[in-house]
Amino acid sequence: MQQTIVDARQLAANLVGAADHTEIGFGQHATNFFHLYAHHLGRDLRAGDHIIITQADHHANVNP
Repeated sequence: MQQTIVDARQLAANLVGAADHTEIGFGQHATNFFHLYAHHLGRDLRAGDHIIITQADHHANVNP
């Protein structure tokens, strides 16, 4: 039986207790995911919005 990426994502979702496979993503590494996510969130920012970060934040969240 051939497994698809959806099957693999569902197995990962089951492993970590996610609601379904759409909550799971595979990628190169966490730094890459953080960087992509920060850019995604940045699309909704407007002049005057504030971003609060700490020294403990991951570099991929601070850099973008």
